[in-house]
Amino acid sequence: MSNTISFQCHIQISSKELKKVVGKTLTFMGNSKTIDENGKVVFDCELQAQDKAKSFPITIEDEEYVIVGTGKCNAIAHRDGTNPFCLMLNKDNEASIEYIRIYKEIDKADSDQKEQRDIYTAQVEKPNETTQQSNTNDTHNSQAKPQENQNLVNIEAHLTSGKALKKDIQWGYYIKQSNENLKAKVSIKDLKSFTFVSKDTYNTKVSLNLNTKFTYTITENNTQKEITDYLKDNQQLIIFAYKNNPAYNAGNNTTHTILTISTLPIIEIGYNTLTLWHNDIKEIFHIDNTILSHLLKDYTENTQYKLGYNIQNDYLALRLNSKLYKIHKNNPNNTQSPQDSSNNTQQDNTDSIYLKESKDFENLKNTLQLTSQQIYQEVKVYVEINNLRLSGKEWVKEYKDKASIEDLSSPFKENVKDFLKAIDEAKKKTPKAKITYHISSTRRPYKRAVLMHYCHKVVHNKISPQQAQIETQKENIPINWIHTDSSGKYSEKISRAKALEMIRAYGIAYPASLTSHHVRGNAIDITITWQSSFTIKDKAGKEHTIDTPKNGATNLELRKVGETYGVKRTLEKDPPHWSLEGN
Repeated sequence: MSNTISFQCHIQISSKELKKVVGKTLTFMGNSKTIDENGKVVFDCELQAQDKAKSFPITIEDEEYVIVGTGKCNAIAHRDGTNPFCLMLNKDNEASIEYIRIYKEIDKADSDQKEQRDIYTAQVEKPNETTQQSNTNDTHNSQAKPQENQNLVNIEAHLTSGKALKKDIQWGYYIKQSNENLKAKVSIKDLKSFTFVSKDTYNTKVSLNLNTKFTYTITENNTQKEITDYLKDNQQLIIFAYKNNPAYNAGNNTTHTILTISTLPIIEIGYNTLTLWHNDIKEIFHIDNTILSHLLKDYTENTQYKLGYNIQNDYLALRLNSKLYKIHKNNPNNTQSPQDSSNNTQQDNTDSIYLKESKDFENLKNTLQLTSQQIYQEVKVYVEINNLRLSGKEWVKEYKDKASIEDLSSPFKENVKDFLKAIDEAKKKTPKAKITYHISSTRRPYKRAVLMHYCHKVVHNKISPQQAQIETQKENIPINWIHTDSSGKYSEKISRAKALEMIRAYGIAYPASLTSHHVRGNAIDITITWQSSFTIKDKAGKEHTIDTPKNGATNLELRKVGETYGVKRTLEKDPPHWSLEGN
């Protein structure tokens, strides 16, 4: 019998100290790793049973912390003389859900084994539709009878540590139309229970048959009613895994996933990407140009369109009645559509989409099996237009703060004018004081406050990028917080890094309030400085001598004067901020 204790140790640096340690090397039990932008480090460790009572140092470069080795990774707070850190270590038997995966088991060619293949969309066939009629004139109807298990899917909840659980994973679902937004909040009462074909000991892995009836809510004659029926085209199955209560995130983790029901491939076109969703495929192709305004105008959701390949002129044709969108493999020097001798009558009603790389064009064509030697070949597709732009520093250019006093709300607008008039009179009276003031912000557009609020929360692990996505979509802000890596898979690292870009571009240290005085037009950011003492009148006409400190942020006497005009300052952490109430 082995006396070795194996365990996985999750070390999480408290958010307050992230700035001090990100990028530094953390060493524990002979293992060293760089602390990522989220302050998280994971070690696979082994400990001799006789060493359980020993102490093991945690070193962050030149700073040392001590924990007691137990094999359970107890959560312990640590402090050296000057730098406090909270090192939170997850217990094995308190594992949390990191993400959920949906896959099918597919027979390997020339083998008795099976392979797991992730799926993103599924086509559901009712029992009475599984027997298909043969028709030599219709290649779709001449397909062989579907395999018995084609609608069996496996769902797996990946855990922060999968060795033990105090309680089983719980599963639930709700169903929505694909063009509906996700619910902002989900509770247990919102979910229905699955009928599983199989499940493992702790319910971390479950299997179900999509070809069964599900319970969901529909709207009929402006009335909502609950029905039990098969899943239908253009519905989405929202699947939750949870231990206590369903939520869109638990800590930094994702506890829901989405399976879209679709009889056809889905082409999603955004600002800079074209995404193909089809059964076990999710491929992302990069676009060199964008004609999103045209696309938003021309395409209707849940409508079938035709995507064809013109072998003669080497482009993909996305047809919409008399409108033609050409998808080309690369972008020429100009963005005009190349001449098409076979269809000159439609040139005035043609737009072009250019893929960044030729290989993307070939991959898209091959995936849709548009590879025959026919002059023209096409398939039916659904087209979705995604008007979301990826998060990042460029968003600072949107919804810019106003800097005019006229944009403020009354009576604060008049209060500010009176206060600044008093300062102007003091400038004239005492020119040697060299009094200056600069207005950097007055009224903040609500949508800018929303972006500032959520980018800060994403960076500091208060919410997940997925939750930020839900919240900003409710506000009709076309931002996409969810980034992918070069392989097309979700990247939390990139998503949070792009949110950090936004924080730096906005120059914020705290999450912006969604109900702040700036949003309501009752605040002004104004920097006031001077070089020597001067006198200024308050609203009652009483004179005050203003000397040191020589700035409006910290001078208490100037604050008293401002308060008489109804322009107050109390926040020490926000130097230029004055408002109706001071807070």
